[in-house]
Amino acid sequence: MAEQKNVALAGFEAIKSAMFDERGPNNGGGLSDNDIATLAQELWAWASQVPKGQRHHRLRREDKRRPVLEVCGENVPFIVDSLLGQCLALGADVRTLFHPIIATDDAALGREDYLSVIQIHLGPLSELELDRLDMVVGKTLEDLQRVVSDFSNMRMRMEEECRQLSAVAHVDPMDKSDALDFLDWLMADHFVFLGARTYRFATGDDGQFLREEPSVVDGSDLGLLRRETVDVLSRDHEPTMLPGQAAQFLHAPEPLIVAKSTLVSRVHRCVQADYVGVKHYNDKGAVIGETRFLGLFTAEAYDEAARNVPLLNRRIEKVIALSGAQPDGHTAKAYASILESWPRDELFQTDEHALWEMAQGVVELMGRPITRLFVRRDLFKRFVSVIVYVPRDAYDSDFRVKMIDALADAFKAELQSFQPRFDSGKLVRVHVQLALPHGAPEPDIAALEQKIAGLAARWEDGYRVALGQSDMLDHARYGATLFTDGFNAAYREAFDPAEALLDVAELAELSSASPVRMRVYRFDEDEAYTLRAKIYSRGVSIPLSQSVPVSKIWGCLSTLRQAILCALWKSRARILRIHIGSTIWSCAMRPDASLIFPKLATFFRIRSLRFGPDAQKMMASTGLFLMPGQLGRRPISCVACRHIVVKPEWIQPRPTRSAVLLRTAISRAIF
Repeated sequence: MAEQKNVALAGFEAIKSAMFDERGPNNGGGLSDNDIATLAQELWAWASQVPKGQRHHRLRREDKRRPVLEVCGENVPFIVDSLLGQCLALGADVRTLFHPIIATDDAALGREDYLSVIQIHLGPLSELELDRLDMVVGKTLEDLQRVVSDFSNMRMRMEEECRQLSAVAHVDPMDKSDALDFLDWLMADHFVFLGARTYRFATGDDGQFLREEPSVVDGSDLGLLRRETVDVLSRDHEPTMLPGQAAQFLHAPEPLIVAKSTLVSRVHRCVQADYVGVKHYNDKGAVIGETRFLGLFTAEAYDEAARNVPLLNRRIEKVIALSGAQPDGHTAKAYASILESWPRDELFQTDEHALWEMAQGVVELMGRPITRLFVRRDLFKRFVSVIVYVPRDAYDSDFRVKMIDALADAFKAELQSFQPRFDSGKLVRVHVQLALPHGAPEPDIAALEQKIAGLAARWEDGYRVALGQSDMLDHARYGATLFTDGFNAAYREAFDPAEALLDVAELAELSSASPVRMRVYRFDEDEAYTLRAKIYSRGVSIPLSQSVPVSKIWGCLSTLRQAILCALWKSRARILRIHIGSTIWSCAMRPDASLIFPKLATFFRIRSLRFGPDAQKMMASTGLFLMPGQLGRRPISCVACRHIVVKPEWIQPRPTRSAVLLRTAISRAIF
């Protein structure tokens, strides 16, 4: 009894000591020394009751604001990564993690065993979320146990596949050598084995597959694939299929297939598992089966230089050879640099011809930072991989959301992942992977690329295009180019590049003799009684602080609102500004309404007043006057660097002294 008490005390002290050691400045989660001691005591009291050789878990919900996940069992690889991955996948906030590993003497076995005890403190979760987490953790531990139990058997299965492949005489020696080197490289800690299964293909006398569904060899299931419901390449949760394109590839001379699985791993990383298939041949060299290995490439596999990875080194050499570039020349180095930084999964899954076409397109982008789209469907028609190059200045979260929505809509697909890559160049590369439904459409890639380019187009680029298409004279065009980067965000949000050219034309007319101008216009979508106006000022603005906030203008009691400075361009000592307000004028027009804008021009001492054709027609037409019943439908707005909001009930028969005071204040600001 005393001996058992000493063992229990030693276990508690070991856990408490480990938890105190693991509590760092960012891992305490607000726990005091007494809290940690209590948690250690409760954890050991539960963990010591777990039978040897078993793994248990529990989700403590006493404090809804801080649920605690606990796992106890034999120490195995990947357990912490797997649990954290599932917590994060459910959106849980991981506040604190403790992972004491306790050494326990097992006299019966004559060796020392290790007990893994894990405690994860989470943020607030609902009961439904806690139930979901409890279920997922249970399945994750089951998957982990299958993987760990069969890990050595899966490795032995790959070694056996290497021996069988080396004995095949119908495979090109170079292809066989690359495949064997690649399998050896995988077994050198570059691949986490999750499952294995062997298939047999029913073929006719001509070697063609008789049906899409292959048969599973009895007793070949290992790891996660011990569950019969789990498939490597399932389509819509049906048995593994061999669509036409994949069947053609199985007849190709290469003895290996590298692709993405449809299965999302719960072990190690919560991502789609990788799949490596080794073909089986009969005496005539026909493909009659395949062993499929399910797993995950390790971090080292992604970090290693592509030229040092078997299978990829020759693929890169073939791509450069297809380009016709001179070895060690500038173009060859450009191709090598592009392929070295290409998404590693895409390098594994893309054949050299498709890879060459994509790399060639990227080489052409080096001197032209424009938007390009490169699309690859996987052999089994389950995913589509899209690589988008977009100018760095155009890429932000808003563009990313719109781009992904456009891609998902074009393929009627669901987003699986996206990964942007930034380097020192002027382009951003975004790798998007979408899951395709059965019978997914084949969109027009050129039209889709044009749509994405439209989403990425900057306002300044549109201004340059509008300027290039305008009928301006050369000297005027040159002057207009100086305004390209002068329009700020408020202006770009309010007006398109075509409208900006009209504003630039007005600015060009400003001078010391005519420092203020006004333009009256309409948009096509404006209602019949709507007019717009812009006032252009040279050198000075009209600050709100120098204006009277409430006044009467031509019988309208007005409230001055916010001033918006929408463009600013500096050239030496000269400053040109465009002042834009609400710009909508929809007043209750009386028979003398055509005099309002001339009066406005007089009010602001504007020496140049021009009406657009639509505005001239409106001003001359008495049919545009509003009926009395329409008077209260909308406020009256005008532009003068201010939002002038006029309510109908404020309308007065003629100007008052307030209007004179306002005119005086604004005149002082201008001159």
